[in-house]
Amino acid sequence: MITVKTVGRNVKSGGTSLQGYVNATYDMLVKAFGKPTSQRPSGDDKVRIEWDIKFSDNTVATIYDWKNYGRSIKWVKENYTEWHVGGDNKHAVEKVLGVLNHSINA
Repeated sequence: MITVKTVGRNVKSGGTSLQGYVNATYDMLVKAFGKPTSQRPSGDDKVRIEWDIKFSDNTVATIYDWKNYGRSIKWVKENYTEWHVGGDNKHAVEKVLGVLNHSINA
């Protein structure tokens, strides 16, 4: 089973790109991955909440909201469910889903 190695600012997520989507509430993601890496609007205002994740096989993934212009972080936490999954390869989404599903069923 693939496990999470690290979540946080130490994960080098630069160069990742959109690989797919995951439907989950904010609380489900916190249960699976812990607190987000960032809960501040990005400089270009496209992302408000993001997790940077490195799995045990060194795959890197990011989970983030996208282009919720004018929405507060509180709104994103309470209403957003279609999260973008970025990664350094196409397997990032399946690994995110695997950890999320395991957490939900635990």
